Amino acid sequence: PNLAVIDCGGDAPADRIAISHLLSLGVPDIDALVLTHAHSDHANGAEYLMKAVSTKAVYMPATDRENATFIDIADSAGKECNTVFVGEDTIIELEGMEIKLLTLPLGSDENENGLVVLVCDGEYELLITGDIATSNEKLVIDRIPDCESYIVGHHGSKTSSSQALLNRALPELSVISVGEGNSYGHPSSQAIKRIQNIGSEIRRTDTEGTMTFYSREKEEQAR
Repeated sequence: PNLAVIDCGGDAPADRIAISHLLSLGVPDIDALVLTHAHSDHANGAEYLMKAVSTKAVYMPATDRENATFIDIADSAGKECNTVFVGEDTIIELEGMEIKLLTLPLGSDENENGLVVLVCDGEYELLITGDIATSNEKLVIDRIPDCESYIVGHHGSKTSSSQALLNRALPELSVISVGEGNSYGHPSSQAIKRIQNIGSEIRRTDTEGTMTFYSREKEEQAR
């Protein structure tokens, strides 16, 4: 089956978590590595990943293609890996699944110079907004459908996950990827309240650790 990894970062040893997970599953290669933006907690592990697991293509936002992090990733990708700087809305076609990359206009920092990702597996749709703020969320709302799941923007920051975005996406499940006791105070009570307003189930990595979610019943996947 095709395999994609979306974001891969953090300081050691976090930057190697994705690699360890993939190797434990016996994954020989991945078809697509998508980096929503250049911040270290989203992109630092990319070079390690590409050295450990054969990677067919890496996708990064064209608005930040001169970023030193992205330049290093592109340089280390090698001839066998297709490096794509995404400058317009793009669809990655995988076996039974689509990954839609939604672009944003040039902004003033890495959070704004990012990609919004929509994973579509049959009737299941997963929304990943990276670290974009509410001002950028407004720019993609009309390109977002109802979603089953949502990786909560900017780790639950109060400046992301606007009520307008949530009312549009209406995710049944909202997953907050956040470090326990982080210095930023994420997730914020404001973001949590907005998510609760739409009746979405909230799951958090700081209280539950690493989690695995399935877009289909396991029995169906095994067929």
